[in-house]
Formats: sequence, structure tokens, C-alpha cells
Amino acid sequence: MAVSWSTDRTELLHLLRQNNNNLGELYLQAVEALNHDVLIQPRLMVAGHCLRELFSNLPRVLGDPIKERTDVNRPARELFQAWTAEDLALTAHDDDGADDTPRAVPALVFRAAQAVASAASGGNQTSREVTAIVATGQLGNLGDASVNRLHMAIEFFREWAHASDYSKPDRVLPSVEKVEMELRIIEESLLTRLGNMANRARAMRQIIANANRRTTGGTS
Repeated sequence: MAVSWSTDRTELLHLLRQNNNNLGELYLQAVEALNHDVLIQPRLMVAGHCLRELFSNLPRVLGDPIKERTDVNRPARELFQAWTAEDLALTAHDDDGADDTPRAVPALVFRAAQAVASAASGGNQTSREVTAIVATGQLGNLGDASVNRLHMAIEFFREWAHASDYSKPDRVLPSVEKVEMELRIIEESLLTRLGNMANRARAMRQIIANANRRTTGGTS
């Protein structure tokens, strides 16, 4: 059964377009890519790219405070340079790479590896903060079960934004039911956040309208 348009999805598209038309189009393209009877990897990749960009840009559109992305490329390059400068092997000497014997490495290589781990840790923290901000507009609930589950759903689509994953070389295409479940978790969170914002905006407009009527003696 294909991912199809529903009343909730149409409402979410409307709310996203109200905030930013490009965000609405990203969501539209994500759903359209999955709106087929047969799920193939290129369609899931398109949806993954669109949803990744949607979540990367939504906090900026909403004016939420977020950190800039951590650059892992630079420390990774410096680790490579330190590694090769010490003439360390880039591949395992044993046949299957299963030797877990501890290795001593020069201090320069250790510090470079530590910098890569630190950058990756910072990137993971920033990613979780973006999830919390998108869901609630706040940073103080990173450990909440609902935020963690939303983060898992976002990461699911991010992981499928690329044709291959070096950490999971033998991964299998997920079922349509799995894709639908992860997408609905994301959609419900966005509907709650954007719907609450829209309700607050309507309430504020009503307060202003009532105040204006009192000021003008009931005339428009």
C-alpha cells in the first residue's frame, strides 16, 4: 500500500506553505516520491533528501535558535594527514580485520583522532537539539522519549538519503509499512508544532480585533 495523501497531510502541507513555500514544496516532493504502489530506493532517496532539508531549514524559518553544523571534514582530513605522516597502515594486516589487539599510536595521531570524535559528538548533539527545537521550540527536553523517537524517525530518512551507507553495507530496503510509520511520526510532530503556532496566531489576531473594536466603539 503506497503512502498516499490524507486530510492530515494536506493540512500539514498548508501549514508549511504558510510559513515558507519552499518548505511546503520539500514536503510535497517527499510525499509524492513515496506515493507509488512499489517502493524503490531512488524514491526513498528523494524523500530522504527532501525531509533532511526540511528539518535543516525549518528552525531558521521559525526563528528558533540553533547552532551551526559541526564540520567533521576538516578534523578527518587532519587525522588522515597525521596518520600517513607516521607511516601507519591504512588497511588491516590480517586477512579479515578481526584482530582486536590494542595498538599504540603516536600522540599526534591520538590528538587528531580525538578531534574527529569531538567533532562527531558535537554534530550529534546539534542534530538532537534541532529535533527538540522543531518538535517543541525548546532545548531543555533532549532526553524525552517523544523527542528521541522523533529523532529516530528523522535519522531513518537521513540514512536513506544516500545510495549506500558504509556503516551498513548489506542493508535491505524497508517495507512500505515501516516508511509510513516513520513518516507519520514526523508528520504528527510537525502538525502539533505548526498547528499550535497557527492557533496562537489566530488567537492573537482575535485579541487585537477585539481591542480595536473597543477602541473604535464597535466600528471596523
